[in-house]
Amino acid sequence: MNKYKGTTKVSLTIRILVGAYLLYTAYTLFKGIPQYTGNEKIVFILFSIFFAVIGALLIFFSGKALLNKQYDDGSCNDEEEPENENAINLNELGDVKMENEDTDFSAGEDKNGVSEDTAYKDNKEK
Repeated sequence: MNKYKGTTKVSLTIRILVGAYLLYTAYTLFKGIPQYTGNEKIVFILFSIFFAVIGALLIFFSGKALLNKQYDDGSCNDEEEPENENAINLNELGDVKMENEDTDFSAGEDKNGVSEDTAYKDNKEK
């Protein structure tokens, strides 16, 4: 079973971009701190630190996973177990012969040569 199921190269790249955006937001918040006073200044400092930490963590872990190729690339591994253990592999069956290969049903007749129309008419008259 692939332990990186659901994590793709694209999702890791998007996480890196989101992390970069959070770092940019933290920078702009931090740059605007001097114009605020009191509780607003504390809130801006806390949020800029929060955004910077989350952004840096996203960039670090997603970048690490991307560089180490720790993502689902869509390839199948031979180690994976089949989904259904009772599934039949058609390649292993080989040639299968029918029991009554001499029967010809193309004309609508059974083995005795009685056509379907005749059998239907006989049953209808009874």
